[in-house]
Amino acid sequence: MASPILEAMTRKANLAMGIIEYEIDKFQEEGYKSSFNMEKYLNQLDFKPKVVQIMIDDYNRMLKELKSSDADMIEAYSYMTSAEKKKFIAFIEKIIKDANTYLDKNKKRWASESAKRKMNKTLRALNKKYR
Repeated sequence: MASPILEAMTRKANLAMGIIEYEIDKFQEEGYKSSFNMEKYLNQLDFKPKVVQIMIDDYNRMLKELKSSDADMIEAYSYMTSAEKKKFIAFIEKIIKDANTYLDKNKKRWASESAKRKMNKTLRALNKKYR
């Protein structure tokens, strides 16, 4: 059984992925073209790294399915021409790449926030001890 925190992070990721799924649908409906930018979307949401990693893992699974030579997976995506499938794979790869860029660009900020929380916790403990 997953921890309540992990379940909450997964719910948060799934809600955000609803918008991404909409963008994927739009991508397919509009001739396999899109201006969607995952990094920009994540900046608007200001998600923490663990939530973003849940999203990345989900799209990595989708990418693995798309590239699979398993008969069931080939059939599942058989509605696409080979050119459409290549564009779709590239789009999913871009979503993953943009999410990883978001993580890389925010590492210092998150480390700084974590250090501040740790320092404040230590100061509160010392304050209680010497009261």
